[in-house]
Amino acid sequence: VPNTSGLSRTITVADAPVNLYIRIVEGRKIELISKDLYTINDRQFYISVSDQFKPVIRQINGSWELLIPVKSNVPVTYSIIW
Repeated sequence: VPNTSGLSRTITVADAPVNLYIRIVEGRKIELISKDLYTINDRQFYISVSDQFKPVIRQINGSWELLIPVKSNVPVTYSIIW
């Protein structure tokens, strides 16, 4: 996304339990628009996260969530772009 601003976050969990996921974002609508880029709420902002983390989009209670599985001591980095 050219000419944008944003920030990057890295999360590392020590001793993560099996099947732990972190919720990166919740919104009215989440869409994958390219290999590593998601649009949130009809392009209100974007999330960039490598597909190596195998992100999951799910709908729950009328909202959408972007989740990433977490493994012990493996850093997860993503960017919020606006």
